[in-house]
Amino acid sequence: MAQKTPWLYSIKTRLIVSFSLVIGVISVFIYIFFPYKLEQQALQLLKARTHSIAEITTSYIEKPFAKKDFQTVENSFDGVKQNPDLLYIVMHNERDDVVATFNLEKAEKAHYNTIIEQKNISLDEGVYKLRMPVVYRNQNVGTMFMGFSLVALQANTKATSQLIAFVALGIFVISILFVGGLSTIFTQPLSKMVQVVNAISKGDFNHRVNITSDDELGYLAKSFNRMVYNIQRINSTMESVNQRLQTQNEEILEQKTRLEEVNLKQEKTYETMRRQEARLMAILDNFSGEIWSIDRQYEILICNKPFQWSAEKRGAFIGMGDNALDDRQGPAYRKQWKKLYDRALANERFTQIITKEEADGKTRFIEYLFNPITAYNEVMGVAVLGLDITRRKEDEAEKIRLNQELNEAARRAGMADVAASVLHNVGNVLTSVTTSVSVIEQTMSNSRMAGLYKANDMLRENMENLAHFIANDPKGKKLIQYYMMLEDQIKSEQDVIFSNLHRLQDKVNIINEVIAAQQSYATGSMLSENLYLPQVIDDALRLQGDTTDRHHIELIEEYEDDIPEVPLQRTKLIHIIVNLFRNAKDAMKDTPMDEKQIKIRLNRENEHLVLRFSDSGCGIEPENVERIFNHGFTTKATGHGFGLHSCANYITEMGGRMWVESEGLGKGSTFVLQFPLAAKQGQETPEIIDEEV
Repeated sequence: MAQKTPWLYSIKTRLIVSFSLVIGVISVFIYIFFPYKLEQQALQLLKARTHSIAEITTSYIEKPFAKKDFQTVENSFDGVKQNPDLLYIVMHNERDDVVATFNLEKAEKAHYNTIIEQKNISLDEGVYKLRMPVVYRNQNVGTMFMGFSLVALQANTKATSQLIAFVALGIFVISILFVGGLSTIFTQPLSKMVQVVNAISKGDFNHRVNITSDDELGYLAKSFNRMVYNIQRINSTMESVNQRLQTQNEEILEQKTRLEEVNLKQEKTYETMRRQEARLMAILDNFSGEIWSIDRQYEILICNKPFQWSAEKRGAFIGMGDNALDDRQGPAYRKQWKKLYDRALANERFTQIITKEEADGKTRFIEYLFNPITAYNEVMGVAVLGLDITRRKEDEAEKIRLNQELNEAARRAGMADVAASVLHNVGNVLTSVTTSVSVIEQTMSNSRMAGLYKANDMLRENMENLAHFIANDPKGKKLIQYYMMLEDQIKSEQDVIFSNLHRLQDKVNIINEVIAAQQSYATGSMLSENLYLPQVIDDALRLQGDTTDRHHIELIEEYEDDIPEVPLQRTKLIHIIVNLFRNAKDAMKDTPMDEKQIKIRLNRENEHLVLRFSDSGCGIEPENVERIFNHGFTTKATGHGFGLHSCANYITEMGGRMWVESEGLGKGSTFVLQFPLAAKQGQETPEIIDEEV
């Protein structure tokens, strides 16, 4: 009788034991490896996401943080606070003081500042802690601490681990229960399953246990296949991530190409700027007066040839880039001009007349207009315009001495007034020009192109293993976001440069128009000539430059068709219109911005042309309507009562009439000028009073 093999040593037992061990190993492997793998992947994704959030947040707040605008810093938290996992944000300044927070109580409870890892992160007590320095213009201005909850991550990881544990345990239990009765037919399926396990361990997740029976072994095979399917899905997700990284790598190369195109466009922009600068300098060099500007260190930013000629007469050969207070100009000169520059650098706009003794003993009077140059609510420098007013001073002395030449003296005073207006308007325009140049210069000095070059160098160094660099290297992971952010910043720089270039072009055109109008007026004759009034009005308004825009005044012109020419004196008429325009502007000083309006109407009434000049200003009291043209009468704190009196005299000299209409205070006023269509002979010429310049 054949001896039975002890059950302990039987094939069935060994099969059962072996099968149980295999399934147990598989179950333990699944229970330990895959939850750990999933947890590590989830943690890596969390680290990358939170680090990206921290970098983006610091890029938004670095400028207001450096300027200590902590309210804007806290307002910038609104976007990141939408993240449900965010627990707290704490901002420290460079002295390690808390200056801005979100959920400070939670931060202190989590001991937010006890981060000891090299990468400024910490995982404990269910909180992912992160520390990020705040850098502004290559200077560390503070530190940002952020905390993210790990509750959701841990819950998901725990649920996944439990699911895998249940699956592994189920496989193991089912295998033990059914292997005893099916050991004979189980040998072949078990072999197949071992083969599948070996294939899966090598990374081939396409294998399945091919058992189609409906018994427990078939159920075990289906459960095992479902487990392999889940593992394959996870592996597929990882492959998808790798594919996305490859796509992002291609996008980086595309971004690089686009940035190179942007660089080419910027070079063209710089060339356009150089041409515009040459045009501007040509205009400034042909201006009769001195024009220059300085920065806060008194360095000359721009100057025209009359300024250089004036400096040469003092023995100082200076120009752009030199110090305006050069030692070669003498201590007295430096002391006097430093005081003037400092007044303007204190944001004071003023005019200063300086006398200069020539070699022949003649005294020259130079009137200088000092305009502070402001940008970003800060005085960046000073623009100065100098106009030789010696002729005006001589005319004033001549008027005092020769009263019989009053008309000629009045004309010269009018010319000086227009010259002062031109000086004022060109000064304002030059201030805008200098501001635009300063903004462009600041934009170029702060350009992020240096960062682009560094990023490109990093790509070139890792070009042979670019995919690995992008996927695994911390710097590579940040590179995509950096390029996307860099594109927006460079586009923003371009917008600023093009905007200021257009503004430069507009201001240069304004200077041309104002100078042309001033030259036309300066060469005008005191003789009557047939004039087309709409054209004369436009010439007079052109002398005001951009006054209407700066003071937000709506200008309305209503001219009747077929206006005939009338015999008038151009110089006097322009003087009148300029004076009325200034009075209207001053009358609307306290008028709401959206209600400021000047309306000029011109129409024919019988044998006269009637010009009505209306404003929406403060109006005139009834008792002052008849007195407003009297010599010395004024309602202005700084007025002298000469302007309207001289206008009335000029109108009478040209055979016309002038009066004012107003319904009272706050109702505005209308000045009416009536001109005969034909010249009247034998008009009496009244006394002409000097007008303040």
